[in-house]
Amino acid sequence: MKGFYHIVCLKLKSRNIAFILLLIIGSNFACKKITSPSLILQKLIIENGKTIEPYFSGYVLLIPNDGCHPCIQKAITCAKKNLKKRNIYFVITTDYDFKSTKLKFSKNDLMSNNLVFDLLKKSNQLGLRNSSLTIFYFKDGQMIYEKAINPTNASFDLLVLQSRLNFTNG
Repeated sequence: MKGFYHIVCLKLKSRNIAFILLLIIGSNFACKKITSPSLILQKLIIENGKTIEPYFSGYVLLIPNDGCHPCIQKAITCAKKNLKKRNIYFVITTDYDFKSTKLKFSKNDLMSNNLVFDLLKKSNQLGLRNSSLTIFYFKDGQMIYEKAINPTNASFDLLVLQSRLNFTNG
């Protein structure tokens, strides 16, 4: 009988270990966060009270209000020129407040769907905070590329963005 008892105990231990491993592996899959850049940016836009199509094609310009001051000014000028276009969103982020930045826009500009102030500071929670302007390009709801703009190239990169926006006539 002693041999039978040891065999039964070994089988039960191996089953328990297998069960524990399955629980650990299963919980890892269940706890994964959504990390798709497309979904993260869409969530940021929607949670700040704006709308974006699930299959959006166009650009998102992330403007860190706490970054390079000349770059921010150039990006705001770009935003003001393109607020009527449907193929771009301007997302302005900050760790502080938006009072001085909002003064640079008219009341009509501030009501535009594609001008997003991250009032809820979701960009930080979603891992989108950095100190440079960033351009995201989307095609059919999927992010195709992301480009962090070097402050020394900001004028050129925003000019290229402007020409692409003009070409697509969003």
